[in-house]
Amino acid sequence: MNPLHEAHQRLLRQQPLFSQLKPDQMALIIQASQVRHLSKGQFLFKKGDVPTHFYVVFSGRVKLNLLSEFGDEKVVTIIEQATTFAEAIILGSVPFCPLNAEAMEASEVICIHAATYRDILSQSPQACFQTIAQLSKRLHWMIGEIDRLTLRNATYRLVHYVLEHSHSSEKTVDTPKAVMASRISVKPETLSRILKQLQDQSLLETDGREIRILNEPELKAFLSTLD
Repeated sequence: MNPLHEAHQRLLRQQPLFSQLKPDQMALIIQASQVRHLSKGQFLFKKGDVPTHFYVVFSGRVKLNLLSEFGDEKVVTIIEQATTFAEAIILGSVPFCPLNAEAMEASEVICIHAATYRDILSQSPQACFQTIAQLSKRLHWMIGEIDRLTLRNATYRLVHYVLEHSHSSEKTVDTPKAVMASRISVKPETLSRILKQLQDQSLLETDGREIRILNEPELKAFLSTLD
């Protein structure tokens, strides 16, 4: 691991979890944090590891997944740049990691020492409330995700994923199809079939693993008909 550079420190200061910290408290967080460089396919942690840190993606992407005994992968979520994850360790109630964290591409991840942050929280009620608020948002997101995966059809899940993960300027999603299929709990052949249907309706187009939104208003309107 490596110490934080100024750009890493700046990103940490922008995180909602740290918005209520005093300068001296933030300095302790920075001092106790390190940067880990991951190559594509490298694990940040594995299921069963004893957790000591939570994380912020500085660059690249990390997927949280589970692997069956036969090697089948279930992608639980994809962590994008400037996003925190594994925050549950902050509360000290997670004895081991329930998922794997694997780099989807060359990535830099800021590793924040959880015990240091807990010590700071014990001195700062405002920071405690902010942490609870952030964890509550994550819980609400997970409830929505359970709703999408259990109550919505495959087309809804795909369109929702594309709209949620498209880059705002280019309206594209650059996720390997196998990862996307696992993420929305469909078989790869089902994903291909739905993409073909959406292309035929001139809502999307695909180029390799890249998916481009052709008409965002119409795609959103189409999603509403599936709700």
